Amino acid sequence: MRLCDPGLAGPTPQARIAACEAEPRGTVAPSLSAELLRISRKQRNFNVATSPQAGLGLQSVRVANVTVMVTAQGEVWVYYTRPVAERYIPAWQVLGGNYPTASLDEHIVLIGTSALGLRDLRSNPLGAIMPGVEAHAQVLEQMRAGKYLSRASHSRTIEALLIVFGGFVIGVVALSTRALVSAVVTAVVLGGMGLGAWLAFTREGLLLDPVMPGLTLLITFLVGSVARHVSSEREHRWVRDAFSRYVSPNRVEHLVNNPGQLELGGRRQECSFVFTDLEDFTGLMEKMDPGEAVALLNAYLDRMVSIAFASGGTLDRIVGDAVAIMFSAPVAQPDHRERAYKCALEMHAFASQ
Repeated sequence: MRLCDPGLAGPTPQARIAACEAEPRGTVAPSLSAELLRISRKQRNFNVATSPQAGLGLQSVRVANVTVMVTAQGEVWVYYTRPVAERYIPAWQVLGGNYPTASLDEHIVLIGTSALGLRDLRSNPLGAIMPGVEAHAQVLEQMRAGKYLSRASHSRTIEALLIVFGGFVIGVVALSTRALVSAVVTAVVLGGMGLGAWLAFTREGLLLDPVMPGLTLLITFLVGSVARHVSSEREHRWVRDAFSRYVSPNRVEHLVNNPGQLELGGRRQECSFVFTDLEDFTGLMEKMDPGEAVALLNAYLDRMVSIAFASGGTLDRIVGDAVAIMFSAPVAQPDHRERAYKCALEMHAFASQ
């Protein structure tokens, strides 16, 4: 590929522009800053170096003793700086002839506008609004200073490794630890990744993208946390269902909502108990078919436990046909006597049928 050289394309600006526009597609044309650098160095050509690692894409462009590092597409990563008032000369000073001409010696002057109506204002990564011509000035400045930003060919590999290993660590932690612990680990990983990218930028001028890996790791944390929450809810539901076989369902709900009422170790508490026993149960079972006996006993015990649960009682134990029900434990019930008495009457009425 060859460069379109406006300085050699025609005698007038219009002719030079028309000659460059007439160049076939695929021709590399210099930017304003590159052309200003060439003219200021009194050079007729650009020396372009390609890179086999970039598929024979561009690697650098040299003008005299200035080497400009570029991407494979010939682009320059602009290292934006804060605006400095001394770099500007207001138009009214130029038009009035009141400007320091001596200060312009050996400087390259770019003419542009900052008027809002001319729509040549641009936003830069520093969050500032600047005239479009200032972008060319900053590129020209960094080319002359030899200070560049670069995005190495292995940058994508580093970012991919961050996603893989960071995602693995965060995923394992999110699935195996509490939400607070996994959140802290995720914050530490994301903070370390952001700090590493910042240090690479400020110290080495190396551009690493922490945004995409960071979003990926954050999504991994959210997915892992949701999966753990669903699994935990399933386990809690299983425990609740299993516990409700022995404790009245309303007691289970109360214990879940008021865990502070459960205490480890023993304590003194006044309770009421109901004990049941079938008269001549052993003799009755000996006269019946084993299958019928088991079905009859299961139906009897299911109904007895249902009556106990309906009264708010807690199943203590079942021994053969005997059932032991307690009231006011594990959660205190001020009316435990009345509950036990009502439960005993209903059980007696059912067993007497």
